[in-house]
Amino acid sequence: MRQMTAPALMIIEGFKPLNWIGSQFLLLIEPITVYIFNFRQIQIIRRALQKREAMEQLARRIEEADAKYGPKKRSAKKRSSDEQET
Repeated sequence: MRQMTAPALMIIEGFKPLNWIGSQFLLLIEPITVYIFNFRQIQIIRRALQKREAMEQLARRIEEADAKYGPKKRSAKKRSSDEQET
């Protein structure tokens, strides 16, 4: 992780009121993006954006990943491995 949890959560929180509009925009530009991205992935993202609870789940998953793999966990692991070496 590159300590981007807080900015990612701020973007998600700011985008919540616009998630349905974003899904419709993806639908609008879908014919163009099909040539750049995988069609199936675009459909999954678009359908997720149509649901307000999907943004909550995404924020929760980011927080869980940060708690599990974040810099605090890495520094604790490094300290424990340094102590074991000595």
